[in-house]
Amino acid sequence: MTTRALGAFLLVLVVASAISATDKFVAGKDFEQISPSVKTQATKGKVEVIELFWYGCSHCFAFETEISVWEKQKSGFIEFRRVPAIFDRKWASHARAYYTAEKLGLTKIVHPKLFAALHTEKQTIYTETELADFFESIGVGKEDFTAAYTSFEVDTLTRKAMALTRSYGIGGVPSMIVAGKFRSSVRHAGSSKNLLNVVDFLAHRELKMGTNLSP
Repeated sequence: MTTRALGAFLLVLVVASAISATDKFVAGKDFEQISPSVKTQATKGKVEVIELFWYGCSHCFAFETEISVWEKQKSGFIEFRRVPAIFDRKWASHARAYYTAEKLGLTKIVHPKLFAALHTEKQTIYTETELADFFESIGVGKEDFTAAYTSFEVDTLTRKAMALTRSYGIGGVPSMIVAGKFRSSVRHAGSSKNLLNVVDFLAHRELKMGTNLSP
C-alpha cells in the first residue's frame, strides 16, 4: 500500500470512528428533542438532568434501584433532580407529598418508603388523609404534615411541576430530561439501563459543546 493510499485509508477510519461516536444514539429513536427547549436551573458549566416520575407507577418503582445507583456514580458536572409528573389529580397529591417531604427535610426517608408502601406493601395512599396517615407512620405529626402539604411553597412547586410536565412533552413515566433540550424513556431507549446510557451520552455531549445549558 502506498503512503498516499495508507493516509487515505487512515482518514476513512478516523471519519468512520467519529461518525460512529456521534451516532451512538440517534435523535428520533433513542431520544427526542424538546421544542421549544425549557430553561434549566443548572449552575453555569453544569448539565441538568431531571427524572419525571409518579409514585403510583410500577415502572418508576422498578427504575428507582437503578437510578439511585446511577445518582451516586454520575459525573460531577451533572446536576440531578427529580420532578413529580402530574397528569391528573391523583398524581398531584403525590407531587404534593414529594414537595412536602422536601420541605420537611425528609426526602431521603419518604421517597423510598412511599414507593415501597404503594408497590411492595400494596397500601392505598392517594388522598391527603391517606398521605397524612403515611407521614404519621414515619413520625410526622398530622399538624406538621398539613401545614407543609397545604403551604404556599408546596402549592407553588406543585404548579411548576404540572407546567414542566406539559413543557417537556412526555408521554409517560419514568422519563428523563437532559439540559431542558432532550427527553428519553425506556420506550425510546429499550431498557432502563440503556436509558441511563442515553442520558450520560447526551449530558457529556452538552458539556463538550460548552453551553451554559440554560436555554
